[in-house]
Amino acid sequence: MAEDQSRCLKNKTDLAWAERESSCSSPVRSGEAGEESFLEGRWRTGEAPAEGLLPKCPRLLGGSARKWTNSAMKLFCLLSLFLCLASEAVLGLPPALAPVPAPVPVPAGPADQGPNLEPQNLEPRLDSSLQMVVVTTADWDAVDGTLQRFGRRETGGPWQPVGGPVAIVVGKKGMGWGTGLDRTGGPLMRSSQDPIKKEGDGKSPAGVFGFGRAFGDRAQAPPGWRLAYTPLTPTVECVDDIRSRSYNQIVDRDRVTPDWNSSEHMLSVGQAYRWGVVINNNGNPTVPAAGSCVFMHIWSGPGKGTAGCTAITERELESILAWLDPNLMPLLVQLPRAQYDRLRNLWHLPVLATP
Repeated sequence: MAEDQSRCLKNKTDLAWAERESSCSSPVRSGEAGEESFLEGRWRTGEAPAEGLLPKCPRLLGGSARKWTNSAMKLFCLLSLFLCLASEAVLGLPPALAPVPAPVPVPAGPADQGPNLEPQNLEPRLDSSLQMVVVTTADWDAVDGTLQRFGRRETGGPWQPVGGPVAIVVGKKGMGWGTGLDRTGGPLMRSSQDPIKKEGDGKSPAGVFGFGRAFGDRAQAPPGWRLAYTPLTPTVECVDDIRSRSYNQIVDRDRVTPDWNSSEHMLSVGQAYRWGVVINNNGNPTVPAAGSCVFMHIWSGPGKGTAGCTAITERELESILAWLDPNLMPLLVQLPRAQYDRLRNLWHLPVLATP
């Protein structure tokens, strides 16, 4: 530090000396006795700057060279002074010892959740969907209801019905608000008296949901289906144990270390799961006890409610699964009719026929 400051002071002295003496007070005529060049005298007496700063007398180099030399000296001294001051400003250290900012750590990615047969795609949005399945019931406690499909050619365009309304059933205890798209879960959307979907309550989730993978008891999906497909085997289960890290996931027992005490052995369900599709309730993130293993599957008949799924005839389900196209961002809107009518304009939902 002291050496840098000393160098700055010396450079200031050299600059002043260069400005004062740059004219070379007397001309040098070759051959005159006792004469010496201006610079030779200065170097002999020690008054000149260190060797290398002014290699030749500016007058001997000409006017342009003299101006260039003076400017270079000023610039060199100013730069040296700046470096000295800068080193003092940074914790009193010379520039070479100034602290280097620590690198900003990159946040780690999400922890590995183990094998999961569910896709991790972002949910589609209401305003970007081009396919919609609408399920309505008479009220929160009703089991029987109606399903109607809609499509549109472009975002923001009018919804057009696809086929006619068909009968469905929901949970044996009706419906309760589930966890679907974020924008449908705010306090302005719900009444404090509305039921909330919970694990094991026998209610189907109400709200707006994306579709997950299709599944079935066949090794491959029928030709033309565009949803990702999971073939059911004896080791494929849907975990409903709220303490498991695989809660609300379809997993293959042979590919993970089971940590659950309760699950649904899907192949053993039989005809109801011959075909089905996952309704993306309570995911991203999954909240324990907020509901699990919610599907659209084949029904047992009108009036026969499910454990929390939406069920329909096999023929209609096959038609829906062949129609759904993930590239068109299909959505399920499932609500009691009064809530649907109240939210239709806010969510830009299709107009339903009068019940």
